[in-house]
Amino acid sequence: MSNINIAGTQPVDDPEYRYKMPRLIAKIEGRGNGIKTVVVNAVELAMALHRTPGEVTKFFGTELGAQSKYDEKTERAVVNGAFDQSAMQAHLSKFIELFVLCPNCRLPETKYKFKGKESIFHKCLACGAVEPVDMNHKLTTYLIKEHTAAKRAAKGDGKKDKKDKKDKKPKDDADADEPKKKSKDKKSKDGKEKKEKKEKKEKKEKKEKEEKTIESESDDDKDQSDDDIEWHTDLSAEAVAARAREAEAIEAAAHNAMAANAAEAAVAAIDNLEIDDDGAIESAIESITTFLSVPRTDAAIFDEVVRQQTNAALPVMDRLAIFFGAAFTAEILTKGQIAKYARVLEKLVDSERLQFQLIALTEHFCAVKVPGLLNSFPIVLKGLYDEDLVAEDTVLAWSVDETRKNYAHYEVTATHAAALKKALAPFIDWLENAEEESDDDDE
Repeated sequence: MSNINIAGTQPVDDPEYRYKMPRLIAKIEGRGNGIKTVVVNAVELAMALHRTPGEVTKFFGTELGAQSKYDEKTERAVVNGAFDQSAMQAHLSKFIELFVLCPNCRLPETKYKFKGKESIFHKCLACGAVEPVDMNHKLTTYLIKEHTAAKRAAKGDGKKDKKDKKDKKPKDDADADEPKKKSKDKKSKDGKEKKEKKEKKEKKEKKEKEEKTIESESDDDKDQSDDDIEWHTDLSAEAVAARAREAEAIEAAAHNAMAANAAEAAVAAIDNLEIDDDGAIESAIESITTFLSVPRTDAAIFDEVVRQQTNAALPVMDRLAIFFGAAFTAEILTKGQIAKYARVLEKLVDSERLQFQLIALTEHFCAVKVPGLLNSFPIVLKGLYDEDLVAEDTVLAWSVDETRKNYAHYEVTATHAAALKKALAPFIDWLENAEEESDDDDE
C-alpha cells in the first residue's frame, strides 16, 4: 500500500509533501476475554515519525483506555480489545498532532528535550522553536519514566567503564616496569622512563577526558545551556489559559478528524484488517448449536447470540447468520423449526436490509447447505412470510434480479439462482394475484 502524508488533525493534501509514513495496519486476534488488536507495522510507523514503537503503542493504550504492550524482541505491538482500524488511524493522527508536529511550523522535525522530571519540550530541527508539550496527557508520564531509565542505564555503563580501566591500570604499570628491569643501559633506561611518564600522562589525560564525556552525556539535561531552551516561556495566568485553550482545540480537532477521515480509513480497513470472519462465524454457530441442545427461553437465546457475536468481534449483522446456521437443520419443515424460533428471529430481523439477508440465508440453506430442499425453497420462504418475518414487498423485490444480486450469498451459483427462481415463481404469482384480488375487493 502506498505511503500517506504525515499529518495531524489537519490533513495535508500536497501530493509532493516530503514527509511520508505507511498507513496503519491492524489485525484482530483471539476472541472472548483474550481478544486483542495487533498493530502490524508499529516499527515502520515509529521510524517514519522518529519516535519509539513503545511510545506509539502506549499512546493507543492511553487513548483507548486499554492495556497495551510493545515487545522489543518480537517487535510486536498489542492493544487489548478489538478496535476498528479507522479509529486507530484517527488516534494516530492525534498522536502526531500532540507529540510529533512542531507547534510553530507544523513540520514533523521535532525531538524531545526534558527539563527535570516535570517538563518536556519540542525542539524543532526545522525552525529552531522550543515549545512545551501538553503535560496533562498521560503519555508524558511514560516518556519521563523511559527517559529516566535511559539516564540511569547510561550512568551504569559509565561506572562500568571506569572500573574496567582501574582494573587494567596495575597490569599496565607492571607491563611498563618490565622493560626497566631488563634494561642495563642507564641512558636507555632514562629514555624509557621518560617515555613511560609521557604515556602515563597521556593515559591520565585520556581517562579524565572520557570521564567528563560520560558525565556530560548522562547529565545532558543538567548541562544544557540557556540557549537550548527558551526559559522565557510565559507563565502568566493569561498565557497558561491560552495554552489550555490550544490544548482543548487540539482535542476537538482530533475528534473532528476521526469523523472526517472515517470514510477513507474504512476503505483502508477493508484492505488491511485481517480477521477470519467465516471461521469466527462457524465457531459461534457451533457454540449456539450446543446452547440450543437443551430448552432455552427466547430471551436467553437472543442474549447468547449477542454474546457470541460480540466476543468474536463480528459485525452486528452477523448475529442473524450465526443464529440461522445453528437453529435450522434439514428437518426445518418436519419439525416446525420456523415457528419454534420465530420470536428470536423477530428480534434479529428489525430492518428491510436484514429481511433481504434472511432470504439470502434461506437460499443458501436450501441450495448449498441442504441441497435436497432446493425445490422446497418457496415453502420455507412462505413459512417466514406467515410468521411476518419477511414482508410481501421484500419477497416481490427479491424476485427482481438486480435487487437479488445486492444481497445473495456468494456461494449460491448462477445455476443455483436459476433453479431457485424457477421454484419461487408460483409463490411470486400467488403474491401478485393475491394483491390484485385485494385491490378488486377494495373497489
